[in-house]
Amino acid sequence: IKEAGVKKMSANAMLKDLVKSYDAMRERIADAEDLADEIDDLVTEGLMVDMLSANDKTTWFIRSHIS
Repeated sequence: IKEAGVKKMSANAMLKDLVKSYDAMRERIADAEDLADEIDDLVTEGLMVDMLSANDKTTWFIRSHIS
């Protein structure tokens, strides 16, 4: 996840940047969930599924505020 830096951004631009970060985080969580599935680690897989759900919900909420 890349820092936005010191440039001035509008509120919508900040939200879009935040969504990009959450999308990148979702990919990493999904990769971890796939790996846990491959090695039959049900506890970690379940944790990753819960994290994906929370990530998706948060991303949906942020996207709903972008005009």
